Amino acid sequence: MFGISGKKLIVAGALVAAGSLFGSGNAARAATYSITSGDSTISYNSNLQAVSWLVNGVNEFGGSPVGGDVLSIYNGTDFVPIADDGLTLVSDSFTKNIASATLSGTYEGDNFTITFKGILTGGAKGSGTAGLAETITVNNLGPSVTPGVSPAVVASPVDFIIQDSFDANLNATPSNDTLKFSPSGAPNTATQTDPTGVKLTYVSTPTPTLIDGTADSSVSTASATGNEAFAFTWDLSLDPGDTGIISNAITISGQGGGAVASVPLPSSAGAALATLAGLGAVALLRRKFAAI
Repeated sequence: MFGISGKKLIVAGALVAAGSLFGSGNAARAATYSITSGDSTISYNSNLQAVSWLVNGVNEFGGSPVGGDVLSIYNGTDFVPIADDGLTLVSDSFTKNIASATLSGTYEGDNFTITFKGILTGGAKGSGTAGLAETITVNNLGPSVTPGVSPAVVASPVDFIIQDSFDANLNATPSNDTLKFSPSGAPNTATQTDPTGVKLTYVSTPTPTLIDGTADSSVSTASATGNEAFAFTWDLSLDPGDTGIISNAITISGQGGGAVASVPLPSSAGAALATLAGLGAVALLRRKFAAI
């Protein structure tokens, strides 16, 4: 699927990496941790899930079934939490100023590091707006060739496949959001809207290698309505000493001061879409990676 050769590491997720940063080592992560800026708060749990994103008092992951965002590592067989796959948290930090709050942390693996940084910027009280700027940096540290050592160590590229799955329930109503990908041909943007006017925009650089979601990403006009979830995947092939960087800008706007009751979908087809999406992003991921 990705033309992978040599050693393969698959990392899934991004947003929820911050959820494990503030414990004493991997075995003692805080049960929950929240960052707040303006009128917005994001909370994470010890299972590396972003369990809520409050904007103007409304949980954009709320409702039933709940949404969220999960960080896991594909180890060649299954997706597992980052803390259970041998990665070690080597540094973390939290900063806050008047305008924003920042979480960052670096995990160390076998000759590589993964650094996550998320900056939350909430709007003024009642504005109904919030933004999250996140950066994922992967460094391939080796192995390196040592002159004069025999036999020589062959340094081959490593494919780091990183995936961010995102399941928003805008206005805390899961079953009536519309999801669309753009632009045509090489989408890097997911747009999700609620009938009340709440809108989420997720823009990624570089363009994802693969997109998974109930809307067909290959057609710019395609969209789907229901309990929508999507996953962006990037394939970073890095030589020893190389660095790969992914930057995501996620914004929410138009959120009023209280969730509105969900509007029933107008057709059985729409209800079927909601049921399918309700299986969650994890089911989508397993299907996509079954052939790897």
